[in-house]
Amino acid sequence: MKTKKVIAGILGLSLMLTACGGGSSTTSTTSSTSTTAASKAADSAITIWVHANSFKTRAEDYAAATGNEVNVVLIPYDDFQTKLKQSITDPKTTPDLFIISRDFAREWVEASSAITNLSQEFPDDIADYKAGTYESLVTMGSNDGGIYGITAEYSPGMMFYNREVAEKLLGTQDEEEVAKAISSEEKILELNELLKAEYGGTIKLFGTFYNVASFYFNSRVEPWVKDGVMTVTDEIDHFMDWSKTVYENDMILAEGEDDAYFNGYAQGNFMLDPLPTWGFNSKVKPQVKDSGTEIWGATTPYIPYVRGGSFFFIPQASSNKQGAWETVKYMALDDDNLYDYCTSTLSLSSSKSVNQKLADNDYKEPLLGGQAIFKSYNAESVNVEAKFKDSTNTTKYDGFIAEFLRDIARDYATGKVTKEEAYKDFKLRLESAYPEITVEW
Repeated sequence: MKTKKVIAGILGLSLMLTACGGGSSTTSTTSSTSTTAASKAADSAITIWVHANSFKTRAEDYAAATGNEVNVVLIPYDDFQTKLKQSITDPKTTPDLFIISRDFAREWVEASSAITNLSQEFPDDIADYKAGTYESLVTMGSNDGGIYGITAEYSPGMMFYNREVAEKLLGTQDEEEVAKAISSEEKILELNELLKAEYGGTIKLFGTFYNVASFYFNSRVEPWVKDGVMTVTDEIDHFMDWSKTVYENDMILAEGEDDAYFNGYAQGNFMLDPLPTWGFNSKVKPQVKDSGTEIWGATTPYIPYVRGGSFFFIPQASSNKQGAWETVKYMALDDDNLYDYCTSTLSLSSSKSVNQKLADNDYKEPLLGGQAIFKSYNAESVNVEAKFKDSTNTTKYDGFIAEFLRDIARDYATGKVTKEEAYKDFKLRLESAYPEITVEW
């Protein structure tokens, strides 16, 4: 990717934080001085809609570095799609830029009448992006030969593991040896028997059923819904059976990400947790940073998966596309900024060269026992890219389908219903929520 370090240190900066109603907050970040090339290109304030505080902070950083006026609106995740659909075609109400979860990216990529074709509008920058990023990310953001959405992130899935328990059961904490010991469901079952024999049920194999389910759901290559049909595939059927195995063998600490699960990181009372690269900074680190616990590591999961990430889109109705694009370049295409962001959050970027630089710096994370974590992340990105490079596996229904599948899998696993009854319930719930979908199995 092209590296263009935006000039910082603009004088006369004022930062104003205000709150607005309706469950969202707005940050207006301005400067009285506008001397950079970026600020000259942006002839008025830009409005950005985000769903996460991390992007709000990065947009504020851009405003501080360039002197451009940026209004950041933080909208709750559950309300984001509704508000966008109500506002996006009207120049008076649309944001100039929005950053949305990967779960909804394909819906907006395919909404070509509402979204700017970045390939046409900013061809040179997009050529740099395509040359420097992963094919799977280009595929996710592309439609009919154009790129409509880009991302700053790459989020391969990892398997975080309890090194003390691994040492006790396997005689090693080494991430490659642990990966071998959890390289199949059969070995997972064997490991669970060792765990029960050693600890008598006081330490569980997995942290949550929620993350186990997310692991399986995000390992799929094909979308759940095609041409209005949701097919219960062999992959889903296998997940149902595996869920029953997990429950029958008492392999989980908690159903979801509750206090027991989060406390479990500091207490060390589970062994495995499938989380993506960003999971350490958002879930693991907050629990262990002040606890004195340094027992965790990350290794290769037994199924490659990718989970999470966000995409940048510029609406057609935006009155300041150039200003919006300068913001995108700062947050997603500037290699120096991406490197700094990843080192602070212990995550991977969308730039292959940045990720290689991260891996080459041999950084060792103290809270992961001194593991060279970027090397581990970058190595797993090769496995993930090989699997997903041609995949556009997300649809606008995914969040709801995942919720329904977790529910019926748990009901089946705990003996409340038969598998046939579970599938009938799934069909009823999904077709009721989305009459345009037909469920088949």
